[in-house]
Amino acid sequence: MTYKDKEKRNRTKNIYRKNHPESTRKIHRNYILKSKYNLTPEQYNEMLKKQDFKCAICGHPFDLLKLHNAEIDHNHQTNKVRGILCHKCNVVLGMANDNINVLYSAIKYLKESDKNE
Repeated sequence: MTYKDKEKRNRTKNIYRKNHPESTRKIHRNYILKSKYNLTPEQYNEMLKKQDFKCAICGHPFDLLKLHNAEIDHNHQTNKVRGILCHKCNVVLGMANDNINVLYSAIKYLKESDKNE
């Protein structure tokens, strides 16, 4: 493929993306689901249904029109998908490095600080 062919192909892609943003987002989302998490869109939707379209930790409902706030939680060592979380809960696990002892310590800290109030 020549440089001019690549240039033309890229222009065509950019025009399509600009004119079809919803389709482009869906294609990209499906690519990420498969390549990063080995999930099909059907498996992802089934997970959402099992969780009643809510965060698996805090129970906050996901906005079904904007599922960008629904994040796939996975074990970073095994890459096994655990569930779908809201951004805040996903960050909590990430900041604790998925360490259960750190999370227990945080719970203990909160309980003790509540007693002192």
